[in-house]
Amino acid sequence: MEWWIWLLAGLLLLLAELVTPGGFYIIFFGIGAIIVGILTGFQAAGPTWFQFILFSIVSVLSLWLFREKLLQLTRARSSDGSTTWWAKPPCCSKTYRRTVSARRKCAAPRGTHVTSVTNLSLAASVVELSASTA
Repeated sequence: MEWWIWLLAGLLLLLAELVTPGGFYIIFFGIGAIIVGILTGFQAAGPTWFQFILFSIVSVLSLWLFREKLLQLTRARSSDGSTTWWAKPPCCSKTYRRTVSARRKCAAPRGTHVTSVTNLSLAASVVELSASTA
């Protein structure tokens, strides 16, 4: 397969990761496609059947090695061991702080329903939070 097809597929997978609810799965398949695209561009990936095998191996291996570290980087740990997420519910203009601990599932203002948070809205909330504290 052509190198630019792999790169385009990788970029589309990275874009799909931004608009889907967080979990960091698709990003590793995007990285795998980009790596195979680069190798194909240098004629180092072999025939098409081998490119698909290489894509599968690189994607699953990177998922297995780096997903947990990426999840840890996106969480903020407090001194009591709870995890804090900054989230903007899709229906509201306010940004709420959600705290998840072993004792409580979720702390948000009473009457607030916080649905799933996408990586894009999480990033937008962090930028909004940084701008409001500056």
